[in-house]
Amino acid sequence: MCCICSLDIEDLLEVVHIRRWSDNPYNGLNPSNCILLCVLHHKALDKGLIKIEINKVYCIEKVMMSASDSVKEYLLRFHDKRIGNQQLALNKQSRT
Repeated sequence: MCCICSLDIEDLLEVVHIRRWSDNPYNGLNPSNCILLCVLHHKALDKGLIKIEINKVYCIEKVMMSASDSVKEYLLRFHDKRIGNQQLALNKQSRT
């Protein structure tokens, strides 16, 4: 389940690094640096449109200034949303 929007279609979910490998290669394999996101939120994170810090989702200013209904529905409504302990779920899945 996407930790941002709760989408639960397995084919649309990906394990994502919160902090990029290029920013910190020593943290790349650390399970606490991974979360499960849908493809939309993964791409938004990779493109820098959203950030995840201290278990919360934040939209950048460019996104905040958008008046588009789509942006409001798929990104802005999750701004400042706390994300759950998905790392724990990922760790359990990787052990089974």
